Amino acid sequence: MASAYPYIYESFSVGENIYCMDMAEDASAIAVGTVSGKFYLLNDELRIIEVKSFDSGIVKVSISGEYYALATINGKIEVYKENKLYSIDLEKTVNCLDISYNGEVLACHGDNLTFFVNGKEYWSKEISPRDAVLSLDGEYIAVATGDGNISIYKKDGSLLWKKEIKGAKMVAISEEGDYIALCTNDDLYLFDKKGNLLYKKELKNIKDVEITQNGNYILCALPKSLVYFDRFSHKLWEYEAMGIEDVAISEKGDTISIAYWNGNIELYNNSKELKPKEEVKKEPELNLTKEKQEREEEKGFTNVVFIVIAAIILILITLNKVKKKR
Repeated sequence: MASAYPYIYESFSVGENIYCMDMAEDASAIAVGTVSGKFYLLNDELRIIEVKSFDSGIVKVSISGEYYALATINGKIEVYKENKLYSIDLEKTVNCLDISYNGEVLACHGDNLTFFVNGKEYWSKEISPRDAVLSLDGEYIAVATGDGNISIYKKDGSLLWKKEIKGAKMVAISEEGDYIALCTNDDLYLFDKKGNLLYKKELKNIKDVEITQNGNYILCALPKSLVYFDRFSHKLWEYEAMGIEDVAISEKGDTISIAYWNGNIELYNNSKELKPKEEVKKEPELNLTKEKQEREEEKGFTNVVFIVIAAIILILITLNKVKKKR
């Protein structure tokens, strides 16, 4: 269940400009690539698990299950499952990169879209892809092409359906390909598995789009905000955020990760079920207790002063009486 408003609960800075970021479906790990060529693997508290350095910038990263992949600006892809499994040299800059839960890899490079299994080319198509993604199980592939189309392929490379959408530039797909989100610069589209258009939303200058694995929620990054929709076209919230470079969302939408160009990474809680940390709630109570204690101490000090003054007056009166008797 999505909340009325997300709130930040973890943040971290890699200390340099970020090119790309991705998050595992269960939000257990975050992969980050930087302009200088550093790759960071972070845990769900944004603590560093691993850092790798490369000779050129990391332009794309993808993480799914136990697998993660990265692509450098000079066209080299490396795939890992704890340790390095293999590398692929495409000799051209990788425009998109995705890895399935089973470790299959999809890459856009130049005019080609290529699907790899165990590091070997399974098929390749010259279709001028602008963006392409795999379903979690690798059975379906959604592609936005430079000629203004959205295409859905099966794992074997056969075309399921294709529609003309002028300006198509980014896609996202749910776990079993049941829902596909597509965006142009100014419009968001949601399709079902058969290619039926469920809705279209007008937005401005869309930078990124993500969909939850169950297809229930769609997240769009704009120049100054994040916008969150459900699959029935309802706008659930809009959150102000400047300088976003990449976004990712967990399988049910309860965690959102944002990477900023300046090197910051933030994790947001987007679930009603998850409450803020208790210590955050306790702070006002602690402050009130402290203030109360200070007031009690002031009262105690005042009482002591009154007692001392009264004692002095009593002594003076007694001394005066003694003098009169003499």
